[in-house]
Amino acid sequence: MVNGAHQCSMIATAAYAGEDAKRWEDLVNDLFENQKGVSQIWDWLGELDPKASHQERFNGMFALTFDSSSALSKLREKWISLAWQQAEAAPPEKRPEHLTRLMNLFLRSLPKYGYCSSDSAMTLKIWERFPEDWCEDLPAASSHLRPFCSRALE
Repeated sequence: MVNGAHQCSMIATAAYAGEDAKRWEDLVNDLFENQKGVSQIWDWLGELDPKASHQERFNGMFALTFDSSSALSKLREKWISLAWQQAEAAPPEKRPEHLTRLMNLFLRSLPKYGYCSSDSAMTLKIWERFPEDWCEDLPAASSHLRPFCSRALE
């Protein structure tokens, strides 16, 4: 069970937003303080599990970003597993795109919301799966990943 405060906020959120996609999008942006890339993560969760309700996606974002309790760990693991399945099933030329999404998620979570040893292990797992030349084709939108390129270019 999610702790009382989290559970209460999730129930209130669901009651307010219902099935209104715009309300859910607004709530997600408000929760994450309109951070760059949040709407892409929201959309990505819908892509990872097209049958997931808005509430399930919201809970998934909550678990992925605010991994502060063991109560959320199973939910967090579910979404991470879906993301890895997508990345590993992707054709080789598309795999860096999926790995970059995963890396962005963990880089976004660490500085603002705290450090978790599973994030460190996950970041290493992602890093090891990038092709040697991935930095050469790094999109401008992912320039914050550039510091990690020195390893690939050595």
